Amino acid sequence: FHRPVGLNAMLGLGMRSSHTDGQGSSPRHSTGQPEASAAAEHQKPIVKVALVGDCQVGKTSLMQRYVEGTFDDSQLATQGVNFMEKEVSMRGGAHTVTFSIWDIGGSHQQNSGAMLPLVCNDAAVILLVFDLTRPETLDGLRKWHQRARGCNKCALPFLVGVKYDLLLDCPPADLAHIGTTARTFAAAIDAPLVFCAPSVPINVAAIFQIILIRLFGLRHSVQQIRGKLDHYPWHPPLVRSRLSCPQRSPPSAPATLSHRH
Repeated sequence: FHRPVGLNAMLGLGMRSSHTDGQGSSPRHSTGQPEASAAAEHQKPIVKVALVGDCQVGKTSLMQRYVEGTFDDSQLATQGVNFMEKEVSMRGGAHTVTFSIWDIGGSHQQNSGAMLPLVCNDAAVILLVFDLTRPETLDGLRKWHQRARGCNKCALPFLVGVKYDLLLDCPPADLAHIGTTARTFAAAIDAPLVFCAPSVPINVAAIFQIILIRLFGLRHSVQQIRGKLDHYPWHPPLVRSRLSCPQRSPPSAPATLSHRH
């Protein structure tokens, strides 16, 4: 496992020796291992991920589904800033990374003040989140992207369409419009594009797998989700991206990423 030179400074990776869940879970305690283990713990990288987008697009639901594995359809709009953390093990558990995921309320009053810099500063990745059933929230991302880049010009942009499972009820013309517009915007900002659904869930973990692929140059296999999606009007793109990483050869090879929190 090799970290690219200068990745910490360029992409917002921090190093920390303890783990604290932003939602109040207990910190990870010492296990009494030798000093070598303590030193290895100290070197675990932290990847800060910022979620921005209009109100009620599904940012908090996306974060909670990934970190806690839960979904609450009565989720209230975020006021201010939330954050949660999740540890991810790679290469059979030989190496770990902690995602520090920050979620900002969707009102433009908040993003114009001190809240947006708090969320975006030092982030390695900025997730630009929109509601697939509300095209106006994709239009709103242009302003979010501009302001987020004003806070952090080094973070990787990532376009995420949420509520994919609700597209079945949308008129075909709306489906075509949102798909074309999303792909055009993703190409313009050179960002991966993923459609997901925290409620099902669909593609939630894939978002963070692709983040690790981009940041750490991991070998990967990008495939579309099949099977249970066959009754949907069209398959969601797992990712539209020019990933500069080698393809993993056989699909049957053991997975290199696993998750725990």
